[in-house]
Amino acid sequence: MAEICVLGSGSRGNSVYIGAGRAKILIDAGLSTRQIKLRLEQIGVDIKQINAVLISHEHSDHTAGIKMADKLKNLVVYFNRRTAEEVQARNGCLPENIKIFSSGETFRIEDVHINPFSVLHDAVEPVGFEIRFDGVKICSATDLGYVTRLVKERIKESDYLILESNHDEEMLRNNNRRPWSLKQRIMAKTGHLSNESAGECITEALCERLKMVFLAHLSSDCNKPELALKTVRGRLAEAGVDHLDLELTHQQQISRLITL
Repeated sequence: MAEICVLGSGSRGNSVYIGAGRAKILIDAGLSTRQIKLRLEQIGVDIKQINAVLISHEHSDHTAGIKMADKLKNLVVYFNRRTAEEVQARNGCLPENIKIFSSGETFRIEDVHINPFSVLHDAVEPVGFEIRFDGVKICSATDLGYVTRLVKERIKESDYLILESNHDEEMLRNNNRRPWSLKQRIMAKTGHLSNESAGECITEALCERLKMVFLAHLSSDCNKPELALKTVRGRLAEAGVDHLDLELTHQQQISRLITL
């Protein structure tokens, strides 16, 4: 049996729980240890059961909670080397128990096979994750400004996809609280994926296996949940698809717990 739950997603903290056999994994730990603990409890998981955290990149909304690793001796934090070095430079230290992976090379945690793949984002060596367990494929790509050919290849034939749907392009352009330089950063190829781009990506990734897509990292002031759903569903409708399950993710609450 495997489980997926997005514990929190947005600019103030990101973390995804994947339970697969003996592996209890978090993709990123950008929430506080307290919040991770509380949100895991909502799905019946003790934080002491978590044995791995996979870090996608060094930004604090993905790494703020990794200090919990020093209190949980069975927990290993996985980085690629450049991300680990950047986290150490920013924080002055790393968790005691870490392992280094190479982007593009598959490794194992218990019976779970993990393939970290490169994405375009304004970080030193950002990655998404392709996760396989017992014939099920889960892909996560939550901070990227452009869907490259490599990303398209990695998310093909997924059963479950966690994909960024960060902003509505018109809302972002018309937002008076954000300077133009920040808008340019978000809209760049190393920025964040718009609702329209997410819909296009999902349409291209469609296959008989794809059961659900989690729409992740929604902006609090340049997006609306109903708008993200409407935009993505519109692109799917253009492709003649009306059956795909779309699950919104939230900053302040967990998603549904999905049992595979």
